[in-house]
Formats: sequence, C-alpha cells, structure tokens
Amino acid sequence: TVRDDSSDCAAIHPDATHTGWYGETLCVLMEVVEPVLQWAPDTAAMLAQRHVTAHVGCRSSIVFTAADQSQTIGTQDANGNYGVTFEAYGDHILERAEVQATPATNPSATPVNWTPQRGEEG
Repeated sequence: TVRDDSSDCAAIHPDATHTGWYGETLCVLMEVVEPVLQWAPDTAAMLAQRHVTAHVGCRSSIVFTAADQSQTIGTQDANGNYGVTFEAYGDHILERAEVQATPATNPSATPVNWTPQRGEEG
C-alpha cells in the first residue's frame, strides 16, 4: 500500500487520516487564481472619457491594451498567470469593426479599426 504522509486530505476523503493518505487513489488539491485585468494607462484614460473622436467616411483606429496582474500562488509576484485577448461585440458600429486577431498574450494590445457611415454621427 502506498502512503503519503501529508495530512492535507484529512477529513476530505475517508481513506485520509491526520497521519497521511493510504491507498492508490490520489488526492489532488487545486487552487485557481482569478485573473486581475489592468488597463494600460492610455487605454484607461480613453475609456474614462467614454468617447472617441471619429469622422464620417474616415478610417478610425484605437488600441486596447491590458494585462493580467494576478499573483502567482505561493509568491508575492503579480506578474500575471493568464493571457489577455479582446473581442468587439454589442454595438452596430463595432459589428462592422475590424478587430485584429491577436493571440492571448500578457500584456495584450489589440487594434480596432472602423469607418463611421452617414447617420452614425452623435
């Protein structure tokens, strides 16, 4: 019989005791870290303004930049555990926008390009 002398699984499974875990079944404790999205300063400033100047018939472009700043388990390092990617949805203008597909990286910068049409002013 295999014995693990860790008491981490005590009271979680009937085969685990305060002196260890007996048997061939493995006990796995898993922690998942929640992502912590942080906008780059220029992106945060643009989002705070809640508007972007664009002219009818002219191609407009903005770049969204963000990074995951979640901490690595067991350390104080906040260098991120996840890649970041962006999608545009929900607005009839954004549905026509060209969003450059970028792989999930950390940090990530995604350009969004669009050309406003007549009737979309204001």
